[in-house]
Amino acid sequence: MVDLTRMLAPSFTLRELAGADDPRWRAEQLAGLLVMPAHGPRDRVVDRLEVLARTILQPIRDHIGRPVRVNSGYRSPAKNAATPGSSTSSQHMFGEAADIAVPGYTDAQLRDLADWIGMSGAFPFGQVIFEDARPGSEGGAWIHVSLGAPYRAASRCGERWTWTPAAGYRRIR
Repeated sequence: MVDLTRMLAPSFTLRELAGADDPRWRAEQLAGLLVMPAHGPRDRVVDRLEVLARTILQPIRDHIGRPVRVNSGYRSPAKNAATPGSSTSSQHMFGEAADIAVPGYTDAQLRDLADWIGMSGAFPFGQVIFEDARPGSEGGAWIHVSLGAPYRAASRCGERWTWTPAAGYRRIR
């Protein structure tokens, strides 16, 4: 049994990161939280979500001093496959990534937050991607953040990217 009210960090519950509120995916999402992925530490997906909440999401929340909305946290393999644009090796499937937004933030403020995440050195991360679904308009952007080593190869940690529908992914040096 999974307790969705479990606090993963002071400002984040398992419900926010579990992706189990959609009835189409609920059973699969809940079952997936107990899986122990083969790569990285031998932790259940729910335990990885807790690491994500404590080491990345809570520091972001503390830095900005306002709520952070998790648009997408854990995704079962089937839900991930049904999510347009998702990678077949997405860290979302292992409880190691979240797509976030900040209610009330403009897209420019989200871009600044993504830059802070990527350059501040406040915490280690795997990837930070500023994703702008509708460049030139407000309200379509979000930030993808993921855990770094030992969940992701050390050589692939600290990656900073942007994404737009027109240009796709572009790495920031």
